[in-house]
Amino acid sequence: AGLGFPRISQALRKENVRGAAAAIGAMHGRTRAIAINRGREAKLVLTDGNLKIISTNPVTGATVVVASQNIASQFNVTVTPSRDTLKFDARGLGEETSTTTVVVSNSAASRTVSISSIGRILD
Repeated sequence: AGLGFPRISQALRKENVRGAAAAIGAMHGRTRAIAINRGREAKLVLTDGNLKIISTNPVTGATVVVASQNIASQFNVTVTPSRDTLKFDARGLGEETSTTTVVVSNSAASRTVSISSIGRILD
C-alpha cells in the first residue's frame, strides 16, 4: 500500500510540468491576440517563473501590465527561458531573431516549449 504514494506524487509533479507548459502557451497566445486586437506592440516578459503581458501605447509610450501569472509558484516548477522578453508587432508576429526556448522542470519531469522567431509555438 505504501508504494502507491510515491507514484501518485511523481504523477502529480509530471502533471505540474505539463500544466506550466500549457500556461506558457496560453499566455503566449493571449499576448499575440492583444497585439493584434489593439494594433500595437505587446510583450510577454518571463522573469523568475513569472509571466507578464505588457502593452505599450504607441502615442503616449505608457505601458500597462495586462496580465500576470506566476507559474513557478502555481505549479511548483523551475522555469528557464533562453530570453526574458518576447515582442509581438501589431500583426501578432514575433520580432525575435532566433527561436526562444523555455524549459519547465521539476524533480519528476522536464518539458521544453520552443517559440519560433516569428512567434509560433513549435511542437
